[in-house]
Amino acid sequence: GRGGVYVDGGIPEAMRLNLGSRLAQRVLWQVIDGPYQDEHDLYDLARQVRWTSWITPRNTLRVDTSAWRCPLQSLNFAALRIKDAVCDVMRDATGERPSVDTRFPDLALALHLGPGHASLSVDLSGEALFKRGWREVKGEAPLKETLAAAMLAAAGWQGREEDGGMLDPCCGAGTIAIEAAQIACGIAPGLHRRFAFEKLMPFRDHLRAWREMKEAAEAGVHAPAVPIWAGDVSFRMTDFATRNAERAGVLGAIDFKTADALQRPALHHDQNAWTDALQQLESLWFTPVLSDLKARRLTRVRIRVPDDRHLLELDVTTASLWKFWRKPKPLAALLATA
Repeated sequence: GRGGVYVDGGIPEAMRLNLGSRLAQRVLWQVIDGPYQDEHDLYDLARQVRWTSWITPRNTLRVDTSAWRCPLQSLNFAALRIKDAVCDVMRDATGERPSVDTRFPDLALALHLGPGHASLSVDLSGEALFKRGWREVKGEAPLKETLAAAMLAAAGWQGREEDGGMLDPCCGAGTIAIEAAQIACGIAPGLHRRFAFEKLMPFRDHLRAWREMKEAAEAGVHAPAVPIWAGDVSFRMTDFATRNAERAGVLGAIDFKTADALQRPALHHDQNAWTDALQQLESLWFTPVLSDLKARRLTRVRIRVPDDRHLLELDVTTASLWKFWRKPKPLAALLATA
């Protein structure tokens, strides 16, 4: 089926999810669901909703459709029948029909079709929630903010003192570092953007509570308890990341440097300790293992890096050596250029 999480709650919970969820892509409010066999059933299903409680004829709408093992031949026609049902309900009640806006609708509907069951929901978020409202510049392969938050959550990092600092040596436009800084500073991910529900009729009586919710989130922002370091080999990307961090309100929480993570230990505060640790790893572990792999005394090495809750495993075989050591160079020679 489709991915998602069902949550029981009302309007306050829906507003709080939009404001505070770092992992969700959208918050949907299901208005009706039921069985169907064809597009006519979908039309009849959508006509049961009291759409005059959501919008007026002066508002615009759009229908997005997703499906899983759907027997219908055209999802576009299914979306069209939902649009027709909404417009017919509005015309019967007011004598006018709302217009369609495929880019910035006032009412965005999400139709999910299974093998024989359909659900229709109102999109309360508008733009996807990974758009936090601060990004204006990005690199060639930008990372979604929700994915960055998921990576930090999977690592168990929550910005607490016991979590320690966070280092992103290849930060690109700064998505991971900025997301980490906002977590460490207690900045709600939706604090600096707008949401679709702010224009919908059922939420009008709750806009004062919404403003109070945002004010409480603003008051909860605090200084980070841990340091965050970030850098990139490209001056252009470090500049992008710095500007993005400033718009996100966390520039003072991140130590940015333009540096090569492999050759310049400038990102680390204790350079001598970092250099000594790398040289010991080279002499006591990497060099002997590399020699044994080249001599085929070993055919496979499995590197396992555990912590309290997670485990990273990496297999290195004689056939894959070229991926790791194309042009072996002594570590001392690399550090000499740092």
